[in-house]
Amino acid sequence: MLSWWKKEKTPSIEPEKLSIRDIRQNFESLLETADDYDTARFIHAVRSVIEITGDFGSSWKFALTDVMENVNKLEQVFKDSIDAVEKKEQPYETLSQLIRIEKSANGKKKGPGTRAILELLHVLNYAQSLFEELTFNESKFIYNEYFPSEDENSPDSSIEPDYSAVFKRTEEKEDSFGAESEDGGADATKSPLKCKSLRRCAYDAYLSSLAPKHNKTIQYAVWTASFSLPSRKTAYSRVYKLPKEESEEEFELLLPLIRKLRKDLHLFILQDMSHHKSSQ
Repeated sequence: MLSWWKKEKTPSIEPEKLSIRDIRQNFESLLETADDYDTARFIHAVRSVIEITGDFGSSWKFALTDVMENVNKLEQVFKDSIDAVEKKEQPYETLSQLIRIEKSANGKKKGPGTRAILELLHVLNYAQSLFEELTFNESKFIYNEYFPSEDENSPDSSIEPDYSAVFKRTEEKEDSFGAESEDGGADATKSPLKCKSLRRCAYDAYLSSLAPKHNKTIQYAVWTASFSLPSRKTAYSRVYKLPKEESEEEFELLLPLIRKLRKDLHLFILQDMSHHKSSQ
């Protein structure tokens, strides 16, 4: 598996060329290693999905800044483990191996690689929510990346794990964005079955994924940034690089892959990894 990393050690992700189809192919490649999940492919797939979901503009991308930092942290943990091979230590070739070794070394306290993986589940949550919104005009409240902090002094330790009451979506007219017409404009008089605007999709997805880990100031800033988002029609042509129908087909293929990955990684972290297939 290290050979894949050496071949793709510095994967070239160019925003002007990356399409939603590329994202789907990256996740398909990652799911080929679903027994253990190849670390290098995970880093590559998550970095690419951050690139495309943040490509609405700089004012929106900042909401994903902390998540991108965790991609870099995980990559550094992985690189350090490769360097440690010379010292006859094991490299973290797979996520299950990384989690298992860190768990063995740290007990209940999560190691830096495991913490980075947990943080990166936030962006997978956001991507799943966003693609569900764009494809089905709605998404479930799926925020479940909450894990109590071992550090009682951590600012996260005071956050309640049940966010459903606090971050419930609003359907009141004064907070509605209106449905988007075929030409990409907003028209609140259209049927509610019409596709929501990209602004509505992106903000609803943010509420059900990244918002619970952000303070009120950042949440308000994201709300403000949502006013700068392009139309849904523009997003398909400029961001996803495919026509609407083809993009939605790609979303439907990609969503099961993201759901499986999120579920598996939660199990990897929560279960005793000695029972996992990779340890046999």
